[in-house]
Amino acid sequence: MDYFERYKNINMPYGTDLSSHVINASKDSALRTFLSSPTLSDIYVDSIPTQSVVSNYSGDFFERTFLFEPDSDLAKVGNYIEHRGYTYLTMKSNDDDIYPNLHAKLCNEDFKLPLKITKKKVSTGRGGYTYVDQLETKDIPIVVDVKGYSIADNAILPLTEGRVIIYMKYSKEYLEKIKLNYEFELFNDSYKITDIQTDNIINHQGYIVLSAQKVVETNAT
Repeated sequence: MDYFERYKNINMPYGTDLSSHVINASKDSALRTFLSSPTLSDIYVDSIPTQSVVSNYSGDFFERTFLFEPDSDLAKVGNYIEHRGYTYLTMKSNDDDIYPNLHAKLCNEDFKLPLKITKKKVSTGRGGYTYVDQLETKDIPIVVDVKGYSIADNAILPLTEGRVIIYMKYSKEYLEKIKLNYEFELFNDSYKITDIQTDNIINHQGYIVLSAQKVVETNAT
């Protein structure tokens, strides 16, 4: 081994060139800091147990940031994170391999995802019976917001009365099942889907954005 090779082995133990040495040394330092953090917590990401440094984003538990270890495969937008009995949907990523950090919002409701319609046998009295349609659903954690971004005002503004925005983890099944005008119950009121946006889905990863409007019952005259 010549002098230069010995020099590299001593002074650049993390890589064969200066660039890789700096990156790998930074990741090693970040990992040590990560593991010694006083706010390191046990969490679940899409039901997979792992650890994260958890911080409050807005002074309460409704929004949190989750710092992962370097090169974590779990630090992706659209994943569900379970922390202290609450479920969060990851909305933003800093796209940093050394300090992968996610911003997530609390899932404050469940969405009734329609699966299929089945026939249910019900009694009509005196030994008679009939069959009625019954919709089979699955509960999906969602973030429901009554505020939206206004391009004209460049600000977050309250939505018009009766309108909500729903954020949901992307799944091919979800997109196939959810249709425009699908009616569902939310906060003890009936709503229907008015728009389905997929702008935040990249390479089958991300989240779906639904717009919904409260259904107003009209009294027959």
